[in-house]
Amino acid sequence: MTKEVSRALVVAIVAWLGSGCKSEDPPSMNLGIGGGAGGSGAGGTIGGAPAGGSSGMSGAGGMSGAAGMSGMGGMLATAGTPAPGGMPAPAGMGGAATAGSSGAAGEPSAGAGGTPAAGPGLKPVDSIAMDGPYMPMVEQNVDGGDGWLFRPGTLGADGEKHPILVWGCGSGSTPTDYMFHLSRIASHGFVIYAANTSSVTGARLTQGLDWLFAENERAGGDLNGKLDLTNVAVGGHSLGSLSTYQIADDPRLTNTIHVDGGTFDATGGALLMKPAIFICGETSTGAEPCAQDYEDANVPIFFTRIMGLAGIQGHIAAAREGIDIWIAWMRWQMAHEEERRADFLDPNCTFCMGKWISLQKNW
Repeated sequence: MTKEVSRALVVAIVAWLGSGCKSEDPPSMNLGIGGGAGGSGAGGTIGGAPAGGSSGMSGAGGMSGAAGMSGMGGMLATAGTPAPGGMPAPAGMGGAATAGSSGAAGEPSAGAGGTPAAGPGLKPVDSIAMDGPYMPMVEQNVDGGDGWLFRPGTLGADGEKHPILVWGCGSGSTPTDYMFHLSRIASHGFVIYAANTSSVTGARLTQGLDWLFAENERAGGDLNGKLDLTNVAVGGHSLGSLSTYQIADDPRLTNTIHVDGGTFDATGGALLMKPAIFICGETSTGAEPCAQDYEDANVPIFFTRIMGLAGIQGHIAAAREGIDIWIAWMRWQMAHEEERRADFLDPNCTFCMGKWISLQKNW
């Protein structure tokens, strides 16, 4: 495969998956949605309160209280209620929420001996299985086009620098299908750019990355001097993962994230230039392509299959079911919480047991 996935391949993938990446979950969170300002780029905001937090503010001219889209591939509990299996509830977005119950047994500690240890520029957390210490917000049309920005409501406090992620949605999906996922990641201190397109490409991911780098330098901008440009990830689900392969050689990247999206011609692994994580289902539609790309990779890589996720439904659910390992990876790789290394690489690592069937190499 060349640097750009061929148009024929992308068309075939989209035709095969159809709208398979769309969430079928019912709305489960109340959102305060602000109105976008169109071409000016001053998008509205979506306020999100961490567990136990106060309500988020709706954007100027927006309508608060509209029903929100739940995250992909997994039923979400009502705000403040524990989700199935002991998973703490997602943040109540745009409304008050009470804290959920503790996470499932065996989750990784945030620091040695259970003492949280913050990476450079990020606040520590007690658990990756619940919202982080930052109140997340969403801005639409941030770049005068279709870019959405998921970010902490307050940036750069006490000189903090926020690592960045450029995200590619699955075919037939848009950022509304990843509200739960990307808001949860923003609550942990990361800034995420996602294009509001259901047919993302590598070129579109690069455009988002360019915009973030430019905004970090733009005097007077909200992001000016607030981003950690030394800790940068690009990733995606399904088609978004395939698009990530297209720009895996961008020298600005420090790692890539692939959710149930291996290449179908077994050439993806050779394209990877930086550490990578594959989060796939046990026998989902993307599992075998992920496995082949893992075998062909020459970089440090972690590959997990989530037990019980099968077929197209497992493909859809992989992002929702893999959110804990996704956040733990980002806090290890991009916030330099080195104590998390054991959760991935020890012989009896946290993400090598229970529902996780994992492999790792080249570390």
